[in-house]
Amino acid sequence: MLEKFVQATILTFLLHLIVVLNSNTTFQSKAIPSLDTASGSIAKTLLSSVR
Repeated sequence: MLEKFVQATILTFLLHLIVVLNSNTTFQSKAIPSLDTASGSIAKTLLSSVR
């Protein structure tokens, strides 16, 4: 009984760890804009300042 409890605890910990790591990488990739997005917004800013 104790062995099954320990196995369940370890499995739960590993699943939580996977979820945290996956959500963290998703947040990081959303926080850093890609080069296309950054260059597009720079171009729009320059065009609007010229007009």
